[in-house]
Amino acid sequence: MIALKSADLSKASLYVLEEMQKEVEIYKDLANIQGKYIPKLVCYRYYEGGMSFVISLTIISTMLSDQKIMKRQRLKAIKELEAIYKRGILHNDI
Repeated sequence: MIALKSADLSKASLYVLEEMQKEVEIYKDLANIQGKYIPKLVCYRYYEGGMSFVISLTIISTMLSDQKIMKRQRLKAIKELEAIYKRGILHNDI
């Protein structure tokens, strides 16, 4: 399965595009853990003559809100976040 993030640049502020481009750069920096700890970056590009920007990511698991989290899973999640944080990246969506 693939998840798409998109922004209509004719309506969104420049900040939205900058944040999406920053996310792409972070995914590039984390290439060696993509598909293992984080989704894999499939592609990113402008569409509609530059009027839209889209990021495509794989979905590697189910939503945590749909799951009963066991201690083992919680520890694994912490390990995965530490792998990201060791690279100096703070994930603000958690």
